[in-house]
Amino acid sequence: MQDLGDFPAGRYEKKYLVPDRMAVAIRNAILPHLDVDEHTPPESIRGYAVYSLYFDTAALDLYRQTRERVSDRYKLRVRYYDDDPQGAAYIEVKEKVGEQIFKRRYQTDKPFVEAMLRDPNGEALVHALSNGARGTALEEFHRRGHALGAAPKLFVAYEREAFNSKSEPKVRITFDRRIKTTLSGAAPGLTAPRYGANVGGLNVLLEFKYAGERPEWLSEVLTAFGLRRASFSKFAECIDVLGISGQQPQQHKVSVKKAKKKTA
Repeated sequence: MQDLGDFPAGRYEKKYLVPDRMAVAIRNAILPHLDVDEHTPPESIRGYAVYSLYFDTAALDLYRQTRERVSDRYKLRVRYYDDDPQGAAYIEVKEKVGEQIFKRRYQTDKPFVEAMLRDPNGEALVHALSNGARGTALEEFHRRGHALGAAPKLFVAYEREAFNSKSEPKVRITFDRRIKTTLSGAAPGLTAPRYGANVGGLNVLLEFKYAGERPEWLSEVLTAFGLRRASFSKFAECIDVLGISGQQPQQHKVSVKKAKKKTA
């Protein structure tokens, strides 16, 4: 087990909801600047699967922080990438402070997480904290979750195409498709969900993630495609789609590149 830093100094995340055809055009336009993420299977056409188990309170405190756009807020989740019952899992605290995002994650395995789900204060956690996990994302996750009384709420699954900049070490681009969600159930494990309610329709969630100044080529893409930022939290959208919040799913404007007018 280990603690993993992910943009430890913070990063910006800009989101855009686009039709699939535009997502493909954008990917092709920026591909000369990018390398395919190293975790993408070589035979894959559309990236890799991502599964997340999100936590919240009975009163949906973390959801409400998002919907009310509280400037300093966070999410608690477990993320994994396959259906191997012995596979890797990542315990994460994702925090927004002002305009920047900080993500802290702790790598472990699914049996450890499932032991924590059965008994949040049990032997598995005590043993980990006694053997090097003090001060890591695991301890922070437990401390925040315990203080809130948070519990597993829902699963989110999607397909992700991910790329990293060839020249800037802290620039990452992701395209998320076929976003699905389902309730976690009374006794959740980490079985990869096969079905669920659709979130975002047939559109693609495009995210530009970078630390420091935005690269010039990225700004050029924003202008060329006339992209409009979207306020789109997968977690909050899923809460609404599943009917947990009592709110109707939000209607989002999708960025569509306008055709240039022909001149005589």
